[in-house]
Amino acid sequence: PVLTKTKPIDITTRDYAEMVNTLLNETNFSIGLFGMGVDGHTAGLLPYNPVMESHTLYDYYEAKDFKRITATPRLIHALDDVVLYAASSDKIEAMKMFMANGPISSIPARLLKDVNKLSVFTDIEGVRI
Repeated sequence: PVLTKTKPIDITTRDYAEMVNTLLNETNFSIGLFGMGVDGHTAGLLPYNPVMESHTLYDYYEAKDFKRITATPRLIHALDDVVLYAASSDKIEAMKMFMANGPISSIPARLLKDVNKLSVFTDIEGVRI
């Protein structure tokens, strides 16, 4: 398990980032599977989070709801292929915001549009990436 009660969150995050970095270095191809929240977040990257400029693959921060360990933009951009799955009617506005131009800080899922290869799976009509 990633989260344990025996290690502080900063050590847990560092250890997990090191493990993922090792795995990325040992493979020839990497795929990231991502969802998108109704607010446009992806992974644990909520809008206006403080880890968007992180230099590590994973980082953590204290969100309004709880402490979050999350993939960072650095990890997302290190992947060879990215898949976004966003389905259901409650994601229509989020998908519109995702597709529109604008700051990544307000809609972190927009990071996914700037990767090597992006595939989007959705049941929302009219989505053209």
